[in-house]
Amino acid sequence: MPTLIGNPKTERRPNNFKVELLDFTGGLNTTQRDEDIEINELSAAENYVPERPGSKVLRKREGLTSVSNGMGSLDCQLIFQGAHNNYYTTVTTIEDLDNGNDLDTGLTSSTTWDAATFEGADIFVNGTEERVTTDGTNFGDLAGSPPNAKYIEVHNNFLFAAGHSNNALRWSALGDKDSWSATNELLFSDTNDNITGLAKFRDVLMVFTENRFYHVNGFSTTDISVVHSAHEGPGCVSNKSIVVNPFGIFWWTTQGLAVSRNGTTVDLPMQRKLQATLENINGAQLALIHGVWSPEHDRVQFYVPDGSATRNDTCIYYYYMTDTFYIGTGNGAAMNASFQGTSSGAPVVYLGGYNTGNTNEIFTNTGNTDGLSGGAVSITAFMETARFAPYGATALHKGDSITLKTGPVPTNGNITLITYADDATSATDTLTLAAVSTDSENEANFRRRFNKLKIRIGDALATRPRIRGAILRGYFLND
Repeated sequence: MPTLIGNPKTERRPNNFKVELLDFTGGLNTTQRDEDIEINELSAAENYVPERPGSKVLRKREGLTSVSNGMGSLDCQLIFQGAHNNYYTTVTTIEDLDNGNDLDTGLTSSTTWDAATFEGADIFVNGTEERVTTDGTNFGDLAGSPPNAKYIEVHNNFLFAAGHSNNALRWSALGDKDSWSATNELLFSDTNDNITGLAKFRDVLMVFTENRFYHVNGFSTTDISVVHSAHEGPGCVSNKSIVVNPFGIFWWTTQGLAVSRNGTTVDLPMQRKLQATLENINGAQLALIHGVWSPEHDRVQFYVPDGSATRNDTCIYYYYMTDTFYIGTGNGAAMNASFQGTSSGAPVVYLGGYNTGNTNEIFTNTGNTDGLSGGAVSITAFMETARFAPYGATALHKGDSITLKTGPVPTNGNITLITYADDATSATDTLTLAAVSTDSENEANFRRRFNKLKIRIGDALATRPRIRGAILRGYFLND
């Protein structure tokens, strides 16, 4: 258990102590008990994230701002910024992201979509059809008898395709999207280990299967081969969960998030940090998990569907530079597709939402609220600290005051501060404090005897207040 040492006796008050909970850079830890986590970690949290990478200040997660709402009643399956247009797909159409207009309709119903730009064309596959456009408006079939791929990727001036057969990787002729020789094929040894995704990572093509991954490379149609022997796990459960950024490659496995800085050595950080969270994920929904890189925040975001009628979907934010996790819930987590693109030259995260009863839209990950077409929805957030014991768990303490440090807050609003005394799992004291629009310290009397204490801070405001922490002051009754 984290132990904070109190101040020695003073003339003002004997054996007084002050506990400052002003650093939450440790992120969420559900693997260990709340008594055993570090004092800068959180035992529970939803919708509070670092204001900026490495910040000690927490702020409510970004909301949703609608940018396209012409989808009708069909769920978004893929978002893609190509060479000629910005697109999203539904189960049977390809749409213009900027205005929601139909571009290609009447396609075979599919929830499996992938896209790539190759040889000046934007190409879409859904496991049955291969559609291509060279102007962003007019579509036709990809020529040359390509396979009915679920996954495509460009590497070394080839277009690679997989998912049409359990263990087969196909590729086009060099620099030619319309030529697909039957001999341009690589078969992996285990016919029962399906290919589940493709990703170009640095100088190789990574081919993921259910149980392992391979490195493939080559510069002519005849020398493409496995250049790194099969890595025996972990495999990939969803092609849409593969995220590549300048710092590494990330993907989802049956053991949670996998992280590799070099494409070979793999870390499973959720085993250390979010074991309890991982155990509550619906295993039947793993194939629907998708991820996106947010360069503005130096984090990857993974959207994990629950699949239940209540849609308790989760967004898991992983800050890989600090190896920390935070979690998002609510409408902003109920997303079906994600993509890191650009808008007006700046990086932006695009999200495609479920049909939640009043909206079915494409959003940017911005704003103070979840701005749905049926009306803005405030984001409810909370965080719980470690269960700490000033001067040791056997000492009896008496609280004097609790100070909530907030701000600046966009507008005035109430923030709730709750304490859990000793081993309590329900509120012992509930204090409501008014945060103001400047940096603020809101002090409230706290007359409570305790050995251990945990603090919860939360709000449901239609703004994104900054939470700087809490300060507990009191004195020892015995030691």
